[in-house]
Amino acid sequence: MSPLAHVRAGAPRTIIFHGEVDETVPIAQSEAFCRAMTAAGNDCELRRYASEGHGFFNAGRAAFDPVLKETLRFVLAENRE
Repeated sequence: MSPLAHVRAGAPRTIIFHGEVDETVPIAQSEAFCRAMTAAGNDCELRRYASEGHGFFNAGRAAFDPVLKETLRFVLAENRE
């Protein structure tokens, strides 16, 4: 079920928000995914958040609004290309 197993050329642009102290999904998985996506010629952005764990930007948490704004920036930039 790993997204890494599904990397291919022509995949959609991807942005990942990952807490550096996530104990559920190691950040190394997101790093490997972005490296593979880039190697396949795709756009992949990894936004790392120091001192954050899993689910750090869920609704009601302090990072929710900043992550939502970054998501909008990413999506809107895609529509301008």
